[in-house]
Amino acid sequence: MKNTVKINSVDLINADCLHFIQSLPDDSIDLIVTDPP
Repeated sequence: MKNTVKINSVDLINADCLHFIQSLPDDSIDLIVTDPP
């Protein structure tokens, strides 16, 4: 499941973090916010 909201230059992505970050290039993430159980 992946939902994306773009606000100005910010992309908010709702996805399975462990799977999604594997598809991103190195040094492309500034912040990851999680909501653990």
